[in-house]
Amino acid sequence: MRPQTIQNLEQIIGQVDDEFDQLESEETMPSYIVKFPCDGVDYYLLWSSVVDAPVTYGMTLAEFEEYYALQYGISEEWSSPLRIAFDKRMERVEKSGTSDSICRDPVEQWIECNRAGENQEQLTFDEIVEKWVREPRIAFEQDHS
Repeated sequence: MRPQTIQNLEQIIGQVDDEFDQLESEETMPSYIVKFPCDGVDYYLLWSSVVDAPVTYGMTLAEFEEYYALQYGISEEWSSPLRIAFDKRMERVEKSGTSDSICRDPVEQWIECNRAGENQEQLTFDEIVEKWVREPRIAFEQDHS
């Protein structure tokens, strides 16, 4: 490809990413994708910037991708603009632990001012993993065994 074509594609992808942010904030609470390790597995959830807490329970990558695709109508087609924007977000998640495009703090610092507990109580990283990942996984596995 010519450099101008690549530059045009990058601009289009950037615009789609911005439109995706707008779509997400219009239809749901603005949220970030956050990755939490638990028992040797990475789990993904949506974290609301409005309530400063998770709005989904932790899911495996496959579960999360399926959930997100259904939630936002993302096509499996690799060239879909929404798919490209989602993939860019997931790249940030894999690099830094969150899809936040500005803040690069480790997840432990990024969640410091959370309200993820009962009555909006602040929880530690380990308490969030227990409440929003481990406990729901155990309940899910018991329900489906």
